[in-house]
Amino acid sequence: MVRVATLNVRKGTPAADIVAAVAPVGADIVLLQEVDRGTKRSGGQQQPERIARGLGMEFSFARSHATDGGTTGTMILSRRELTDAGVVEIPRSLDPAGFATVRLHGQDVRVYSVHLAATWRPLSARHVRRTSKARRRQARCIREHADRWDGPLILAGDMNTTIGSDTYKALSAGLTDCARQLGGSHNTMPADAPVFRYDYVFVSEHFVPGAIRTVHAGSDHLMVVVDLEIPE
Repeated sequence: MVRVATLNVRKGTPAADIVAAVAPVGADIVLLQEVDRGTKRSGGQQQPERIARGLGMEFSFARSHATDGGTTGTMILSRRELTDAGVVEIPRSLDPAGFATVRLHGQDVRVYSVHLAATWRPLSARHVRRTSKARRRQARCIREHADRWDGPLILAGDMNTTIGSDTYKALSAGLTDCARQLGGSHNTMPADAPVFRYDYVFVSEHFVPGAIRTVHAGSDHLMVVVDLEIPE
């Protein structure tokens, strides 16, 4: 069994609080979004290093964009060595996806930590169209990259989209949406009264989802924790 957790930590959350929220779930692989490096809002912390040290895990950090005197991005953490870490560059996007490879049960598994464009002005039709188009473009680029990997795959993160959208269809094609497979809403946003499911774990046919839960983690998103079985 492999336990995977994904969480949008909320920009500006102290690294110690992130560690305190993530550690109790005992995940083997942790995928984080909105992790800061050197920003004023995070007190200049080198958050990737602090989080990895606090959890005792290997990590890779995919820088997204410059902001607030530093940078922000996505992060992959693993209890096993990470190799081949990199980013999926997406044209005209501030948010490339991070990826890495981890050896699990004798197999090389490709893992992606994803943060797609958000729609934060829902009353602006122009903004809604622009961000929807950006998400579709990001999803296509990520899947084109992922589809070149011939092996077990985990693709998770804050997708800022809902089931039925073109973005969801692009991301989930040929993969299993763990929450949908196991049943239940598992909404993640906003954390105090979740009505949207923006945070997903998609897996290739090499995995069988065994259990899923959402966890309050001091963010505006709930953390998603999935247990995956790897058939012989």
